[in-house]
Amino acid sequence: MKLFPEQKSHGYYITEGGTETEIMYKFGHELPHFAMYPLLDNPKATQDLELMFQKYLDTVAGVDSLRSWGGLDYRASPDWAQRLGYSNDGLAEMQHRSIEFLRNVATVHDEQSN
Repeated sequence: MKLFPEQKSHGYYITEGGTETEIMYKFGHELPHFAMYPLLDNPKATQDLELMFQKYLDTVAGVDSLRSWGGLDYRASPDWAQRLGYSNDGLAEMQHRSIEFLRNVATVHDEQSN
């Protein structure tokens, strides 16, 4: 398991921002209760999310930077999950899938960049 990267005294930390807004207004996906993780069950949305995150990574390629992503876990709490129809076990699965999704996007990008 990778831990948070060791802090550097130089370079930049790159984070994503506005992913919910972009996936809704640029790609046209609806977010029930503004939750991102249900999109992982939608192949087209997953493809669009991959494209979004690849563009983030392309933007910082070659720059002395570290990535720090917030993930797809907004509204991934038991009370919101219940409103979205997820059990506690279902929510845990979606959180793990969200992390795995971002790891895969980063791995594919890193392999293509080398």
